[in-house]
Amino acid sequence: MNNIDVAAQLKSLIALLITGFFSIITDFAFAFIALFAGFTFNFLCGMAADIAVEKGFDMVKAKEGVKLFGFYVVVVFVVFLITYFKPDLPEILIVYFTLIVSYFYFTNAFKNATIIFPKDKAIRFIYELLSTEVFFNLKRHLGLMFKNNRGHEDEEN
Repeated sequence: MNNIDVAAQLKSLIALLITGFFSIITDFAFAFIALFAGFTFNFLCGMAADIAVEKGFDMVKAKEGVKLFGFYVVVVFVVFLITYFKPDLPEILIVYFTLIVSYFYFTNAFKNATIIFPKDKAIRFIYELLSTEVFFNLKRHLGLMFKNNRGHEDEEN
């Protein structure tokens, strides 16, 4: 049981429940706007983060990001076309998966933003909240970190 990170599992469950709820109450257009906004924000923050750490702009990395975005859009339209005659189910599923992908885009974008603005506490907090870092920091503060929670960190417990 020690190998299972309860905080990460809880965060994943909460993210799935929230995106599931939003997939029921929102429509197709909102999901695609969120996806495009997340992709754009992630792309720009990634580009700025590469420049901030003096790696320069990586065109191969940019092309891979655009390919993944295009692949997801194609998959969504194929699922939509296959299930066209049952309009309620595919729309809810497509919105659900689109919001999950948008969540990961925004999490990665805020990770890149912490590289660009390393001293900005608000950006750091948002990233830690979106990722599981806030749970790890809380567990570390409370003295609840175990050897298998984060790989090599806190080896003395």
